[in-house]
Amino acid sequence: MVKRYQVAANFIDKYTKKYHPKGTVYETDSEERAEELRKGGFLGEEIQPKPDRAEPPKRSKSGKRKGKGGTGDESG
Repeated sequence: MVKRYQVAANFIDKYTKKYHPKGTVYETDSEERAEELRKGGFLGEEIQPKPDRAEPPKRSKSGKRKGKGGTGDESG
């Protein structure tokens, strides 16, 4: 499984020769390589995947949508 880490310091991967600038995301399936880079100060914590939302977005109680249709003049 591929894990993702925030890059904490600029580095060039010694195996792939790829440049990874600070602030980007480093992906690897090697726990050992990630730990090596973390110990060297190049990677931050693992980025946790966002949980899936099981329920759909809630609507307002009136059920009306804002800003759809009409002239924008609601006075009558």
